[in-house]
Amino acid sequence: MRFIVSGFMLGVVFFLASCQSAPQKTDLSSNVLRQYMASQVEVIKGNDFNIGTGVFLKDERHFLADQFIAALGDQLPGELKFSLLGEKPAKVSVQMSTVSIATASGRRLNGEASVVRGRVLITDLETGQIVGNSELQAADAGAQNSTVINGVPVGAIASFVENSNSVGGTVVIKARDAFLRELRTWLR
Repeated sequence: MRFIVSGFMLGVVFFLASCQSAPQKTDLSSNVLRQYMASQVEVIKGNDFNIGTGVFLKDERHFLADQFIAALGDQLPGELKFSLLGEKPAKVSVQMSTVSIATASGRRLNGEASVVRGRVLITDLETGQIVGNSELQAADAGAQNSTVINGVPVGAIASFVENSNSVGGTVVIKARDAFLRELRTWLR
């Protein structure tokens, strides 16, 4: 009997773990957003902004966070041209709360991930009413392979090589693209 209950509980745990949530939509419907076009776009640091807790080089993390915000601000107006096709003018404001970009040393040695989180607000410019509001999060994970053959950490070597190819500016671009993917998904 104990094994049946344990098996049932394990099944429930796996079922609950497999459930995923979509980005939270607090607007009336995605059809409402289709009436708007992005007349004004801004990407700012929110009041609760942080750069995460990386292992290495805090100054570099600040620099990478600023690079991310600039890259997102440069790309966002062009991206919204294809997502918001309506005629009513709207302001799209992205308030970043977390921009934790993996440093080169953290990515190589630790397989550190980049995580970005922010709130997207779409405001009708004529009425001042918020018509879209969502909290979005995206991540770009580093490789972490722990394979050991005859005591040699070949997985760590493979991870080091793989992570060495995605450091610096490419990590910023990957994090920006991951956030834009989440934004596109929400706007559909």
